[in-house]
Amino acid sequence: MAGTAMIARTGTARAFDRPFASFAEFYQTVYAPYLVEQRTAGRLGVNMVMFQQPKGEFPDAPHPELCLQFLASDPVPAEIDIGAGRFSTIMPTGSFVLAPPNTATDYVIGGAHRVMGVAMPYRKLTAMAAGVPLPPDGDFGRLHAGPTVDPLLAQIATRMWEEAADGNPHGGLFADGAALTILSGLLRLAGLPSANARGGLPGWRLRRVLEYIEAHLREDIGLADLAAAVDLSPYHFSRAFKETTGLSPHAYVIRRRVERSKELLAGTGLALAEVALACGFASQSHFSTAFRKLTGMSPGRYRAALRA
Repeated sequence: MAGTAMIARTGTARAFDRPFASFAEFYQTVYAPYLVEQRTAGRLGVNMVMFQQPKGEFPDAPHPELCLQFLASDPVPAEIDIGAGRFSTIMPTGSFVLAPPNTATDYVIGGAHRVMGVAMPYRKLTAMAAGVPLPPDGDFGRLHAGPTVDPLLAQIATRMWEEAADGNPHGGLFADGAALTILSGLLRLAGLPSANARGGLPGWRLRRVLEYIEAHLREDIGLADLAAAVDLSPYHFSRAFKETTGLSPHAYVIRRRVERSKELLAGTGLALAEVALACGFASQSHFSTAFRKLTGMSPGRYRAALRA
């Protein structure tokens, strides 16, 4: 087995000679030859790892993160132990296995495979989802007994990976919201309750958070910032905001930034890069992508049409 950390056989699992703070650190240390890319997103600090491995046995060390591993290549036969006993399966493309935090796992994979790991610090995750009856040890029961196919969670994980690619400030807001959406999906799939209360934001809370967004539009807005503005946990705020407005906090902020940019394009002579920064976009390319997605035209073309 390639790597720099020493491992010793202990039955069907393996014990590592040092602790690991994250799934990403483990891969960087033990399976570095197989690591394709690592990305981190959001204030939650979601660690995402893309790796390509041949067939073989791959024991993973415990770490304090709840980790979903999505198969991004063709189906492969596998024998896996992720905390609920060993099982044999054919892993479908797009399926994931869920490893609890602080749990040694073991994978025997029968073919070359490419995997995207999404690892969420469980202690921070439980703090963001305050009020939700999460399993304190990260045990999601039946989800550790086999692979799970859920196209929505796979799509969200892929989008989170893409948003974290190049420091896009919207990626942080999106990643934290996406992590909570993934958490909600895991609770649903495990048959566990997802919240103690439902409902939208009352008028005063909605006004307060919209005022906060307007006042901080050019800054890096975090989901925790918005939730704190109305004295809710990020989990409950995110659900209530979408129920009230029909948009996720991330989508709403992007929409408002584009609307603000329209005002600057029409009323000032600022260069496009200056407009982008004034509206909270990381770069002119991020600005152009978001603007075109919502309006169907580039910022330059929009300005030219106004002046025609």
